[in-house]
Amino acid sequence: MDPHLRLRTSPIARPDAVVQGDRFRITVLTAGLLRIEWSDDGIFEDRASTFALHRDLPVPDFEVVDGEGALEIVTDRVRLVYDRGPFTPAGLSAQEARSRSSRTACASCTTAGRSRPPA
Repeated sequence: MDPHLRLRTSPIARPDAVVQGDRFRITVLTAGLLRIEWSDDGIFEDRASTFALHRDLPVPDFEVVDGEGALEIVTDRVRLVYDRGPFTPAGLSAQEARSRSSRTACASCTTAGRSRPPA
C-alpha cells in the first residue's frame, strides 16, 4: 500500500486507563466511552481497529470499585457494573452516571481508586 494511503494510528492505551483481569480488559477512553474486551486465552488485540484508531488519549478521571460480586467503573458520565465473567446481559451493565454526590455507596464494596482488580 502506498504510504500516503496509510492511516496514522496510536492503538495502545495508556496503562492508567486500563482495568484488566485474567480474561477481561476494560479501557476508559473518555468519560463516556469504554472499550470492553473478553479473551478466553487472556491475549488481547492491540492493533488499531475501525472502532479505535487512537487509544493513546489523556486518561479521564474514573473510580474503580472492586467488590466481592462485581467490579464497578465510574466516570462522570457512565457507571459500568461487571461480574468479571463472559459478557452477558445479567453480568454486564452500563448506566448514565449520577453525580458523585448523589451516588449511594455499596456497603460490601471497597474503593480501589484506579488500581487494577486482583487477577
